[in-house]
Amino acid sequence: MDEHRCNRKTVLLAAMLVGLGATGIAAPDLPVRYMHPVLDGPAAVVASPVGGLRWAAWAYRSEGEFDLALSVRDPSGQWSPPSFLGERDRLDQADPALAVDAGGNLYVAFVVRQVGRVYLSVLPAGSSRLSDPAEASLPGERASSPQLRIVRDRLVLGYRVGSRVVLRDLPLLGAGTHGVQDGPDILPPLGSTGSSGSRSGGGGSRSTP
Repeated sequence: MDEHRCNRKTVLLAAMLVGLGATGIAAPDLPVRYMHPVLDGPAAVVASPVGGLRWAAWAYRSEGEFDLALSVRDPSGQWSPPSFLGERDRLDQADPALAVDAGGNLYVAFVVRQVGRVYLSVLPAGSSRLSDPAEASLPGERASSPQLRIVRDRLVLGYRVGSRVVLRDLPLLGAGTHGVQDGPDILPPLGSTGSSGSRSGGGGSRSTP
């Protein structure tokens, strides 16, 4: 087995050992605009190793659809007003998963329920704008329940297709230009922006607080 295959096997094995359970950490408090899992979707929460920040994302019920809401808590404990992705696009952005790397870059995965596809966005450390969502599930898959893990210098994305779990791994932002390692390179470099997100159905993003 060559070095690349060995390293990739190590990454995926580590991800499986971590598991595909709930994303992020338990949080005693959540943003004011977060209502309840019965009204909104369950909130994903993750702490950043940089700046004492904590991020929360959830499916926000709004005018007959669910939009992806994203809020950040500063070190004083104050949550920002949420920013939204997918407003008034008649699609449900749901089941968010979050991960933050050692540099403070935030990765956001979610599913668009109507099409059964998983999308991925990134908020570079110090930036105020999410990258346009890029489709991360493979063509022809009916995907759900995305999860994210940072494993060494890789971002591991897991999601369900029926009764099976699919694992894919990408380089972290700034770690290289190669995309997904186990199939066609369907993702643009992490952190890129443009109009591709709205064409693919992932919905456009607004500036974060």
